[in-house]
Amino acid sequence: MWSFNKNFFKSAKNLNEIKIKEYLQNHPEYLDNYVLSYVEPDRIQTWLERKKNDKNRDYCAVAVPKNCPHSEGHQMIQDLSQTLQHQPTKYDVLVELGNCISSAINADGFTLFLADEGDDSLYTYMGQNARGEAVLQLAKTQEVEVPLYVSKQRKAIRLSKNNGDYSNYFKNKL
Repeated sequence: MWSFNKNFFKSAKNLNEIKIKEYLQNHPEYLDNYVLSYVEPDRIQTWLERKKNDKNRDYCAVAVPKNCPHSEGHQMIQDLSQTLQHQPTKYDVLVELGNCISSAINADGFTLFLADEGDDSLYTYMGQNARGEAVLQLAKTQEVEVPLYVSKQRKAIRLSKNNGDYSNYFKNKL
């Protein structure tokens, strides 16, 4: 059990906020023991979250908005964490990663292509069925020259729509 110096608190008349703070700063184990003995764990968790949020709020005032916990990126991380806690699949991870990248570059959306290592087939991820299984559709080769090229080369490439039509270039490379 824990105890405190009873002489310090001889009379309530001598107590004031400064003396109490001073005592607790000099005897942190007293406060630790009291809190652990008499405060519910949920309450402690609430205090910790409040303190963390206060620190993040202060950081937001001087930080770039995208670093703020209230930003869209932070919400995406929260959503990803929730999704992955239940029944994570590699498709869930890839889709969430695609959503994050798409949002970060202000894209309208994305298409997830999956390459089959056994052959040269390329599949478009269409979502999940009612049982939570991935629904894949075989991609038509003539419509996906760039993704097919990337899947075969296993290298990242950078393209811009402003530079023209790349379909003939990649058809010749396949």
